[in-house]
Amino acid sequence: MSEVTKPAESAPSPAKRGDEICIVDLGRHTRKRIRRLRKGYGTLLRKVRNATEALQEEGVIESIGSVVVILVREKPSLPSMRSIWDQFDDDDDDDDDDDDDD
Repeated sequence: MSEVTKPAESAPSPAKRGDEICIVDLGRHTRKRIRRLRKGYGTLLRKVRNATEALQEEGVIESIGSVVVILVREKPSLPSMRSIWDQFDDDDDDDDDDDDDD
């Protein structure tokens, strides 16, 4: 479900090892899940913790000093019923009024 992107390594020196950035893409989620993540609880927080723990176990990141960027995008919400009904509403104010001033 989560996608991990690691930059290409070109023989990093020990001083540069801590400067690596690891990007974890969790995909699209609802506004509610993203709000809960910001507040510090919920399903997405568990996914973030699991992803970082998996990266630590694989040796991709160190426990201290590693930069991990978590990407989460908001799913587009369903259109409201009002906007659906507005599509079917007839517009009586036509701009192509013909003046019959013969």
